Amino acid sequence: KRTTIFNSINLLLVLTALILLNLVGTGSYRRFDLTRNDAYSLSQVSYETLARVEDPLRVKVFYSPEVPAPYNGVRQYLLDMLREFQTAGSDLFSYEIIDPTSEEGRREAQSLGLQQIEIQEVRSDEFASRAVYMGAVVQYGNVVERIDGITTTEGLEYRLTTAMRSAITQVDALAGASGPVT
Repeated sequence: KRTTIFNSINLLLVLTALILLNLVGTGSYRRFDLTRNDAYSLSQVSYETLARVEDPLRVKVFYSPEVPAPYNGVRQYLLDMLREFQTAGSDLFSYEIIDPTSEEGRREAQSLGLQQIEIQEVRSDEFASRAVYMGAVVQYGNVVERIDGITTTEGLEYRLTTAMRSAITQVDALAGASGPVT
């Protein structure tokens, strides 16, 4: 009888500790990348790029939501990477997902110079082709850098970081100009 009471008390203590640990953990976010070569972590260059940000740096994603595999996985990878950039960056970094299937989203994508991509998909034993947006725009100051054709995860961090560095460098160069820019 005594063993049963001790087992019950131990179980109750373990459950209480787990609940308390869970409550403390909900207020903080920490992700660990246990893959070889930190495959899902940002590179040092990306962290250095984010450290150079002095003005709001915005990334607008124009990626059609109803794309078939493998493009839906690329879309999710892009969004996960942007979340990682936001976690690593300051309050000056933000991203926004714009639905390019809406008229307003399509108009904005066109005004920013993004191009549609023709994809093929199999639906009900038939091949269908449609034009979708799969791109992003980096805005820093009044500089806009386009990333068109995001169809694979390969080199995606490099493309995003390069676009960010290019925008930051252009704004920094223009800030140092002594005369009017033409």
